Amino acid sequence: MPALCQECRLRDVCGGGHYAQRYRRGTGFLNPSVYCADLITFLDHVSARLATDLAAIRKP
Repeated sequence: MPALCQECRLRDVCGGGHYAQRYRRGTGFLNPSVYCADLITFLDHVSARLATDLAAIRKP
């Protein structure tokens, strides 16, 4: 996994993105996914939505 990804707050969820989407000539696969920004946006959205839905379920 790329060094940048190892320090990311979403590392355990994302895992650096799909392996094939990390390739760049010169550095091989030691790069974040080309979709990194999109993955962060998506995962933040899912997290917020789940938190909202779970909070609604927990209300008496």
